[in-house]
Order: sequence, then structure tokens, then C-alpha cells
Amino acid sequence: MRLAYLHQPEAMLVAHKKAIALMSELNAHPNPINYHLFYEYALGEHPEFNAFIDQMRDSQEPWSDILGVRLTERFFKQQERTIVGVEQELMNAIGEMTENVSKHVDTHFELAQALENNPEKAPLISAHLKKTNRLLSHEVKDGKQRVDATRARLVEHKKHTMTDLLTRLHNETHLAEFLPVIVKRNQASKKQMLLALIDVDQFADYNARYGHHRGDSLLRAYAKILASLGEGTHAWRMNTDEFVLTMVMKPGTPVGRLIKRVHNQLTSIHFKATAEKTAVPAQPVSMVVDLVTDRAESTLNHLYELMKTYRNTGSLIFTEELTAIL
Repeated sequence: MRLAYLHQPEAMLVAHKKAIALMSELNAHPNPINYHLFYEYALGEHPEFNAFIDQMRDSQEPWSDILGVRLTERFFKQQERTIVGVEQELMNAIGEMTENVSKHVDTHFELAQALENNPEKAPLISAHLKKTNRLLSHEVKDGKQRVDATRARLVEHKKHTMTDLLTRLHNETHLAEFLPVIVKRNQASKKQMLLALIDVDQFADYNARYGHHRGDSLLRAYAKILASLGEGTHAWRMNTDEFVLTMVMKPGTPVGRLIKRVHNQLTSIHFKATAEKTAVPAQPVSMVVDLVTDRAESTLNHLYELMKTYRNTGSLIFTEELTAIL
């Protein structure tokens, strides 16, 4: 630690102690919950700790950025291992339930055959049949509960791997799995589906000039806008400075006007000066938009090709196909 930190304000010292304690906890108990907790601190959920991180960054201490990246990587790797384990547990639960039910069905069949062949023993066999039916009913109920509970745990763990920790939007993993589902669901309706690729212009320069904490705040502000567009829309953060947005619209909806409003909202985000921080102007955003007519993957690939031309221009571009219907 540099000498500049020897006379920190009391709040900063408390935050520093919390950080050190939490790092020690991480080392002693390396689990995803602790990683996530530290990442929450690093993202600014706790103002005092955020101020400490800012001071470290202002003094060009690199550990906070490196630690954030490494903790995120470890968090997702741990989640992936957990998912594999829960998937195996789910398969075991389904297999066990199937096997147990099969045994009871076989017993039921054998007793039914015995009843048919030995009518004189009907009271005794009927009692066994009733018992077998009760056991079968309980087995199905208990097995289903276990399978449902395990499946719910699996869904919950997958949610963690499909959510971007910084913005709380879904990530590229989620898009790859669910975008085709969204498109297929929309094809059954008569609605239009738009796909937009959004790129923050010169984001690396923005981080270098104003600090990563401002870059993080900018991305979170973009995500807040994209997540609040309402029903029929869905947004993903793809990588450091890219977002994908889908909008499902009824025929006759003023699509062009809506997209322009979103673009204007994104390009108007800025930060006012405070006692501790300088003002930061709005950052240009490039956005290319197309109409999804068949496969979303093809449309998205087309937009990525188009973005090569318009990246870092601050432009809002509609493809020819979309322009024709606007």
C-alpha cells in the first residue's frame, strides 16, 4: 500500500478493513457466494468501498480491475461445475423414479394376473393390490417432487451463468439459447420483430480518460434504459461494449420513431460534476437495426458485418430491408 493511504478518512479505513476481511474470507472459503459478494462491493453497491476502489484506480493501482476479472471468471467456472453436478443429480433422480415406478407396475401386473388365476384368494390379493397402488402413488409423488426440486435448482444455477454481473442483463450464453425460442414464438403471430446491435463508441478511450468506475456506471445506465423499454423487448450485454436488443411490434407501430428515441436516450447519458468527481459528457453510440424475417442468427451476423462499417460513427443505421417497410 502506498504512503498516500496512511491518512485516509475514517469511512475509507473502515471500507479498507472490510475489503481485506472479505479477501481473507475468499481465500479461506473459496465459493461463488463470496466471489459474488466481493464483486458486489467492487461494482459500487457499497459507497465507502467504491470510494476506496476509486482512490486505488486514481493512483493507478491495477489490482482491483484484475481481481474483478479473475473473480468473475472463477465465479462462472464454479457455476459451470455446479451445473454439471446438478444435471447429473437430475438424471439420477429421473432414473431412480422411473426404476421404482417400473418395479411397482411390474408388481401390480403380477398381482392382477394372480387375481385372475386365483379368484379364491381375491380378498388377500386385492389387499396387496391396494397396498401396491398406494406405494405407487407415493413413489410417483415423491419422485416428481425430487425431480421438480432438482430441476428448479438447475434453472436457478443456470440463471447465474446467463446473467451479466455488471448490468444484470442477460448475457451471450442466454442469447444463444433463447433468441431462437423468441423468434419461433413470434413467427406464430403477425407481429414484426426487430433486432438491434448497439456498440459504445471508443469505449476503451472512455475508460482510460474517465476511469473504469465511470465506464461501469455508463454501461449500467445503458442497461437500465434497455431493460425499461417494456413488454415485447429483450436486451443482452454481449461483451465489454456491445448490447443486443429485440423489439416485437404490432403492424402499424411507429418503429422508426421508437428506435430513434432509444438511440437518443443512450447517446444523452452523461454525468454531472460533484464535489469529488468531474463532469463526464455523453458518449456516442453506434446502432444498426434490421428486421428478423427468418433466423435471428443470420440477422445478427448480418448486423455484425454492418457494424464493421459504422462502428465509432455514432450513427443509427436501418438496413435496406427495414427501411423499405418504414
